[in-house]
Order: sequence, then structure tokens, then C-alpha cells
Amino acid sequence: MAPGRWGGGVWWSLAALLLALWASSGEASSSSSSDQCEAAASAAGGPCQEEGGGEAAAAAGSSWRRRSGAEAGDGARWASAPIVLWWSGGLFPHFPGPSARIWCPGGGRCVSTRERRVRAHRRTRALLFYGTDFRAYEAPLPRLPHQAWALFHEESPMNNYLLSHRPGIALFNLTATFRRGADYPLALQWLPGPAYLRRPPLAPLARKEDARRRGLAPVLYLQSHCNVPADRDRYVRQLMQHIQVSLMQHVQVSLMQHVQVSLMQHVQVSLMQHVQVSLMQHVQVSLMQHVQVSLMQHVQVSLMQHVQEERRLARGKPGAHTHTHTKAGMLTLLLLQVDSYGECLNNRELPTARLRDTSTATTEDPEFMAFISQYKFHLAMENAICHDYMTEKLWRPMHVGAVPVYRGSPSVRDWMPDNHSIILIDDFGSPKELAEYLDFLDRNPDEYVKYLDYKGPGGITNRFLLENLEKREWGVNDLTLPNYLNGFECFVCDRENARLAAEREHKRTRGKVPAPEPYIAQPSHMGCPPPAPGYGNIEDIPEGDSWKEMWLQDYWQSLDQSEALTAMIHHNESHQGRFWDYMHKIFLKRTRPN
Repeated sequence: MAPGRWGGGVWWSLAALLLALWASSGEASSSSSSDQCEAAASAAGGPCQEEGGGEAAAAAGSSWRRRSGAEAGDGARWASAPIVLWWSGGLFPHFPGPSARIWCPGGGRCVSTRERRVRAHRRTRALLFYGTDFRAYEAPLPRLPHQAWALFHEESPMNNYLLSHRPGIALFNLTATFRRGADYPLALQWLPGPAYLRRPPLAPLARKEDARRRGLAPVLYLQSHCNVPADRDRYVRQLMQHIQVSLMQHVQVSLMQHVQVSLMQHVQVSLMQHVQVSLMQHVQVSLMQHVQVSLMQHVQVSLMQHVQEERRLARGKPGAHTHTHTKAGMLTLLLLQVDSYGECLNNRELPTARLRDTSTATTEDPEFMAFISQYKFHLAMENAICHDYMTEKLWRPMHVGAVPVYRGSPSVRDWMPDNHSIILIDDFGSPKELAEYLDFLDRNPDEYVKYLDYKGPGGITNRFLLENLEKREWGVNDLTLPNYLNGFECFVCDRENARLAAEREHKRTRGKVPAPEPYIAQPSHMGCPPPAPGYGNIEDIPEGDSWKEMWLQDYWQSLDQSEALTAMIHHNESHQGRFWDYMHKIFLKRTRPN
């Protein structure tokens, strides 16, 4: 399917339709049952209770801002307040009841509810949808002309690719997404503030170097969600191979020094007693001809056997533990260069049961943070590629003092504390070039620590980052600040109060004051590119590849679904079951020969 196919301009028809609907929204009619419901709501000062339904009266418990008694008791104003309906009720940010009165910093008052019974009410001015849960075939139809649709989607693009297409995002009027172009941007949702970045490294460089000597690789990869749109495992697999090749090229130059000096000095006396003939023959004959095979098959087996025996004999002797660990660390250092602990490309087990608990890895558990801080580099690769989509995979390594090796948001540089704090995978022409650079930094500590300069006094020099952190009105893991769910709810409430006031003024002046301009979300609010291979070209990936079959199909089918829902709204459809009829028509149109 061609990336530029937009379905014959259906979304433009929807835009024109919405313009007409919004212009006449003040004149929308209601059924007699809705009028009865309105009367009940006016008396109760909250959302109505329709026949056969449970109570949806507004509770006075939760709000964006605390109200005084007089404010909360202003029954007349609350009786006419717009209703905002959380269609995705699981995100309803109030408790314990299903409804709440909110009074927002912008001055707007609304009744917030998750009671779907009030959808058709004329006071219900906005429906709030969670992007992950939004399904085209379950959308509330018919779409009512006086209601705005608001989208909240802070999660990965992969959760719903319908939103990445122009006709999909154009279904909505107000947005809160990870894109900076959203009406209520959440790009920094994972970054608590500048202090989070300035924190001194949990493991100083000396401790990282010691971890290297004890056998840890310089690079950490920790993922258990393997088949994702970003196809990160395909790249990491290549990187692992090239790191090993790059290492062996470096070993060819210095291996004899390691073997002759370290091996002879530390192992010679005891080793000659145990495996003198066997090891020396293997080292002398096979080492230079078959460096990797010899190292793994001969040196590893013989040396580790000797180290284990030496540990056994040396138990209780002062200094013996460090001595033998140095030898084992030297061997592991040469053989293992990317430690992968998750289910994806796993080559190493986490050392404790607590660390193996997946819930620990998703939090900032002190033991987990201390463990990952020992690594110099973290492969920080998002599960999907989109501008401004940045998660804890990026910020957490910076917090603990590691260097992210990053692939994700193409615009990530705009948000970095300075211009030398992360390594971008896409700056390198191949995994081999990246492997060589990581090897260079691993062997040159003065160059490595330059990536941590932002942690020092005055190190955060990016004004764009600092200004965005300062001006946002919600907090991250900060109970003294509102959360972004309440924030977006109030954003919608204020916008709907302003739109309602403008409609009333337009009606009062009999058109002398223009009607409010309708507003439709744009691709810059969410639009993300189609999935691409993590390594190589799409043409080189064979048919039957699970990534190719799953994610490319999902992306383009989402476009079809967004066009089908757009067409249904355009035709004022009210029956969700007809969605698949529209999908079939789109399929036939797409596959019909020109």
C-alpha cells in the first residue's frame, strides 16, 4: 500500500461536515426524554439520570482546585455547567463516585462523569477518549454536532496506529499526547525535573571499571517486549556481533600482552602444575590462528577450571578472592560485551530473585537502580519511532549516570540537557561503526566522562528543555502538583466553557458576533511514520517474518479503519455493526484495478 494514500479525500469531507455541525451546535435539538433528564439535572445540580439507569449525580469530592464552601454551593451555576464525559471510564480521575464537580484554574466549571448514560444530553459538551482503548468499530455513533471529541494518549504509538493517520487524528478536536504539537503536550511525562538529571552518578567511573574487571560488559540491554514496531532486536543482534568482531580486532593487538603478562604473572606457577602442556600448546598453536575459537574453547575452559581450583585451595587466605576474581574478570571481559538480561536476546541472568521480578524493573527500585548503574552504556531503544516519544528508557540511564545509546524520537536532541549527553544510533552508518565507537569510549575514560558533564554545576544548558519543564502545570511523581489527567480534563473544561460562551454571544447578537471557529486536530498532534526495519531494508526481510507480517499490516489497516469511521460519521451512521461494511468497501476500492 502506498504511504501517501488518504482514501479519496474522505477526511476532508469529515472536516467540512464538522465545520457545519459546530457552526450549528447551539441549535442542536434534544428528545423529550432528554428534556426531562435536563430538568432532573437542573434540580440536582449534576448530570442527569436517565430512565432505567443508575444515579449520575455529581459528587463534590475531587477537583483540579479545591473549592470553598460558597463556591461548591453555587447550585444555579453548577446546574448549567457543561458536562465532560470520560468515555474511557478507566481513566476517570475522581473517586469514589462516578461523577464530580470541577472548578478549573481558567475559571471554567464542569461536571465530570464516567456515566455513559448522559452521552446524548445537550449539556454533555465533550467526550474524552483514551487512545489505547479507542477502537473505530466501537466509537459512539451517531456523532452529535454539539460535542467535541478529546483524545488523551501518552503511551506508545504502537498501541493504536489509527491515531497516526490524518483521518484518524482528525476525528478529534482536542488532544493531549506526547507530541509537542498537541493542544496539551506531554513530551516530558517521564522527566520529573532538572534535579532528576543532575543527580550524581550512582556508580562512579571507578566502580564501573571495577564491574568491568569483575565480568560485566560495558553495554546493558534489558528488554522483555521483543516483537515491537521499532524492530530493535534486529539491530541489537547485529551490534552484538560487531562488538565481538571489534573486540577481537583489538584483542589481536593486545592479547599476547594479556596472556603473556597477566597469565604468566598470575597463573604461571599454579597453571604449570595443572595444565602446562595442554594450555601452552593451545595458546601457542591455536591462539593466533583461531583467536575467538581458541579463546572460547581452550582458554575459557582451562583457565576457568584453574580459577575454580585456585579459589578452592585459597579459601581463607587473605587476598586470594581478589586475585582469582581478577583472572575470571579478565576472561569474561574478553568474551561478553553486551549483557542482555530480559527475554529479548537473553544471554545472562539477573543475579537476584528481586531483580528478576518484572515489577521491580518497571519501578525505580533502589536495588534495581544500583544494579543498572554499574553499566557504562544502556541500549535505550523505544518500542516505536515517533517525534517526541521519549520514555524512561531514555531518562532513567541519565538519572543513574549511564550513557544512553538511543533510538526513538528523531527530535530527541531538542530535549537533551546539553549537546553531548547521549549517543544516537542513527548517527552511525552501521552497527560496526557504533561498536567501534563504544569500544573507543570504553578504553578512554576521559572521553567517556564528557557525556556526564551535564550533571555538574551549570551543566544543563538547554533553555528549551528548562523552559518547558518550568511552564508545565502538572508534576511527575510529585504529590504537591496536579497530575496531567486532571490537567487535561480542566483544559477541555475551559475550552468548552469558552466555546459555549461564544455560541451564546453569537446567538444573542443574532450573528453580529461571529460563531466560534471549529477546531480539528492535525497530524502534528500525533502522526507517526510507518514501522521500519531495525536493521537493513524492508526488501531484504523475507516473507513470513513475524515483524513484517504484524506491524506493517497493523499500520495500514489502521488507516483503513480511520477512513471507515470517517465515512460513517459523514453519513450520520448510528449502527456500529455497519463498520465492517464500510471496511469492505474501502478494501474493494483499494484493490480495484485502475
